[in-house]
Amino acid sequence: MTKIKQSKLSEYKPAFKFLGIFFGVIAVYYLIIMFSGNNFFDPYINFSAWLSSKFLSIFYTDIISNGSLIGSSKFVVVLSFGCEGTEPLVIFLAGVIAFPIILKYKIIGLIIGFIFIYFLNILRIMLLFFIGNISPSTFEMFHSEIFPILFIILALIVWLYWIKYSQNQIKKDFSSLATKQ
Repeated sequence: MTKIKQSKLSEYKPAFKFLGIFFGVIAVYYLIIMFSGNNFFDPYINFSAWLSSKFLSIFYTDIISNGSLIGSSKFVVVLSFGCEGTEPLVIFLAGVIAFPIILKYKIIGLIIGFIFIYFLNILRIMLLFFIGNISPSTFEMFHSEIFPILFIILALIVWLYWIKYSQNQIKKDFSSLATKQ
């Protein structure tokens, strides 16, 4: 290989590394699903249903939660694998893990981002329950068309915000080091 071709390839090495780690994390997620089955996420699904029902009980006096079921006298939602909101969360986590930045900011991003996106998912579940109660005929459209895309976009926005925050923090860290010397 000529020198020019080698230098061209080395220019793209950070991008290939990012993509390899990003898709590697997502592949691990799907391998877990493939080898452990959908039941692997049952505790997550059941906890999400329980937590959503606790928040919904502020608005509904007859709300119940049993495993993955959230119900009232008017409407019932059953959380199941594929609709539990882990894919946008994994996309965010993969982006943070793959992004080339110091470990301190990755850990901050993983913890705060996970919690934030998890509660966005709880809000999504609650909104679906509200929509099902108010307009059952539009529930399926929001459930399978609007909210999945919106939730992935929100996860990407949180990831981009984390990148901007982390880069600003690094600039502050370096500028404070420079002023100390």
